[in-house]
Amino acid sequence: KPPLEATDPPKKKLETSDLSEAQLEGLTKKFNQKIYISIGERVTLATELGMTEQQVQAWFSTRRTKLKKNQELAELITADPKIAPKSKAPPPKKAKGTPKST
Repeated sequence: KPPLEATDPPKKKLETSDLSEAQLEGLTKKFNQKIYISIGERVTLATELGMTEQQVQAWFSTRRTKLKKNQELAELITADPKIAPKSKAPPPKKAKGTPKST
């Protein structure tokens, strides 16, 4: 395939949309019931939530991917705790005014 030329149209960038709390709640509720939904269920859910069928499909796909990655990470951590991600939280501070033990 020849290299891209200036005459080639730019690739379309997918737009992301912010979902409302109600939309997220509806999607999450359905996902918790089943991680794969039929076309009919997808169309119904999209209509109920005021979304496109493609948005629902993309959300479910992304959510399944995240779930799979989290499960794989949990399995790795269980198998070898040394590979657990380091906590970015600072160490707990010592309380002020506590008497020193002697």
